[in-house]
Amino acid sequence: MPSFINQPQIAVLGAGAVGCLFAAALAKEGKSVALVLRAGAEPEKVLSFVGLGGGAAESLVLPVIPLDALMSPDILLVCTKAQHAAAAVTECAPFCDQHTQLVLLHNGMGVMEELPGVVRDWKIYSAVTMQAAHRPQPLLVHHTGSGDTLLGPSLNSDVKTAADVAAALSTTICPVTTVEEIAPVQWRKLAVNCALNPLTALYDCCNGEVADNPEAAALQLSLTGEIMAVGEQLGEAYRLPELPALLQQVMRDTYSNPNSMRCDVQAGVETEIGYINGYLCKLAEQAGIAAPLNHE
Repeated sequence: MPSFINQPQIAVLGAGAVGCLFAAALAKEGKSVALVLRAGAEPEKVLSFVGLGGGAAESLVLPVIPLDALMSPDILLVCTKAQHAAAAVTECAPFCDQHTQLVLLHNGMGVMEELPGVVRDWKIYSAVTMQAAHRPQPLLVHHTGSGDTLLGPSLNSDVKTAADVAAALSTTICPVTTVEEIAPVQWRKLAVNCALNPLTALYDCCNGEVADNPEAAALQLSLTGEIMAVGEQLGEAYRLPELPALLQQVMRDTYSNPNSMRCDVQAGVETEIGYINGYLCKLAEQAGIAAPLNHE
């Protein structure tokens, strides 16, 4: 039997680019979704969405509510920055119950280890997306690139329940597919992020411009070597001989995209680097491998 008898109540926590994109995609298909802001925020009713083709923004009417207005959603989709995810889930916990299913969708790795004990009895899933979006101002999101979103079980869950959650979150704009093992998928995304995101911040450039800068490209090649060496020690599922080619493809496909780490540096806010290169360094230390460039 499916996990959801009726249409599930979905709460999207985090009104950044990815959170707004998923909330807009769900709202456009008439799914029961609310976009959740920080506690104490003024409630809103309209989210503006610009699709891949550009053009005028479409106004989508949906609940945009403060965190303390949550009422036990069936699915809590966490789209905050990695460094804020555990604290945000902790804040949400009193407004959810043990039937709430938690989906973590963020860059990097390491949040699972930080989740509070109060939610560790919940069904928890992790997701990775290659969708791209830009939020030029609050509650206005531009869909800038399409890609896969993969979801798998992480804690107290299995592939069957993951398939039900994926079906509930899946839309034409943001299709979601189930995988049995999410960790290798997270590792693949982490590897790309490690070798790309900090370079866009360091050289103040878009994704594709890293390949155009000889100094940045040389540094990326060295970073890639460190990342692949760590993957070799993690096992067969984590070996990434295709990483250099994958990076070239990502940089071509997202050439002009504003990288989130670069945007955070420009805005003067904390970046996710501790959950990206920082997490890789933890894995390298566990494997007894030096990763000096990632440490820097």
